[in-house]
Amino acid sequence: MGTLLKGFTNHLCRFIAFRNGSPWLEIIVIMLKEFNCEIYPRKLWVATSFEDVKDKFVCHKNDEKPIEKYEDGNAYTYQCVMHKKSKKYGTLILFVFEGEVLGSDIVKRIAHESLHAVNSIFNELGIEYDLSNDEHAAYMVGWVAKCCWKVLQNEIYKENDESKD
Repeated sequence: MGTLLKGFTNHLCRFIAFRNGSPWLEIIVIMLKEFNCEIYPRKLWVATSFEDVKDKFVCHKNDEKPIEKYEDGNAYTYQCVMHKKSKKYGTLILFVFEGEVLGSDIVKRIAHESLHAVNSIFNELGIEYDLSNDEHAAYMVGWVAKCCWKVLQNEIYKENDESKD
């Protein structure tokens, strides 16, 4: 039996600062994180809400059409995307877990999407590997999985931190 984790919120984090009893500053933290791959010229973005990414990315190999929301599943890899503002190219992984999720299911989905992301980056850059020459691919899958975990652990443990108040 796996460890049961609280559900992900998939919402923006809002911080409101008050001055003299009135709100005067609002900061909205979007759950979208960019990672720089130092060995290949592509970015990796990991997000936990479609609302955080829907207007920020286009599919650069598809006439720069906006990315589409998928209705089924809870994790997606968007290949060959471009961040509209920065014009940077890369791959976007979106996790949309809702409700309670087993820890082993999170590991499975991270591994699954990590392989899709690596294959996307390698395909776009013309990098090949095979079953007996895959060390560079294995390294990249590990790096992508670590990036995903950095984003997802904030969502997982945020629930626990809020319950301490």
